[in-house]
Amino acid sequence: MKSDIKFKTEDGIGLSGFFYEDESSNEPKPTIVMAHGFTGVIDALKDYADFFHKSGFNVLLYEHRSFGKSEGVPRFDINPYQQLSDFRDAITYAQSLPKVDAKKIGIWGSSYAGGHVIALGACDRRVQCVVSQIPYVSGHDNAPRIYSSDVIKGWQKKFIEERISLANGNEPTYVPVFSSDKNTSHMAALGYASERFIEASESSEGWVNKVTLRSVEYFMEYEPGGFAEFVSPTPLLMIIGAKDNVNPSDISLKIYEKALHPKHVVVHPGGHFGTYTLQFSESSGAALEWFKRYLMN
Repeated sequence: MKSDIKFKTEDGIGLSGFFYEDESSNEPKPTIVMAHGFTGVIDALKDYADFFHKSGFNVLLYEHRSFGKSEGVPRFDINPYQQLSDFRDAITYAQSLPKVDAKKIGIWGSSYAGGHVIALGACDRRVQCVVSQIPYVSGHDNAPRIYSSDVIKGWQKKFIEERISLANGNEPTYVPVFSSDKNTSHMAALGYASERFIEASESSEGWVNKVTLRSVEYFMEYEPGGFAEFVSPTPLLMIIGAKDNVNPSDISLKIYEKALHPKHVVVHPGGHFGTYTLQFSESSGAALEWFKRYLMN
């Protein structure tokens, strides 16, 4: 059974999503808590949630604050440190539900949230199992793959100006997530994408091609991969795309090597966004096997 949910964070923001309740028995069941990535929406993750649910798990899938139906202002603002806190509140909410086995909580995150779950796995020992898919693990390593050194300097100048502007009470500045014009792609948070890709993304319910400038600053400095060696003894699975040009595989594999056992890595042959489509069967299947191994026993 799938139902709409809304729960409060510690600071009173209402986060929205879905709870997929396993009805095969009246006993509390293992539960997977899931969140979307950078500017993502949960519409793109429903296939994963359905798959895990049909395989015998409860699933809590929610939208980050300021995205989709979740509350929070300014809209389309991504503070990874706040999202980490909210993710922990989502776990707390899940544990409060009567059909949830509070001692069997797994977490799944993709892309930006793939980094979040590494940090959470290291810090929140309520978590019994971690799946990190095509994860963003290092802002300082990723940024030079997206922007030239001159562009990075330009962004950093804007970041300083924006902090002064916000301190003076002004509204936040917004920038595109993607640009279909290669001449202006350096002004978009994630650089260039085809018009076709942007249009396809906009067809997802709630997705908008903009994000606050401050989100880009956090994007360049966030280092969730630094927590990798502290996830153990919680089991960690990383799912990586060999041709990922958003979160490059070599950066992710370097972080994987720092993690301690129990750990496992699956490298599929595709790219970042293909993980959700062409490699869905492989990525969802690997995650399911990991969750069954560590949450069903």
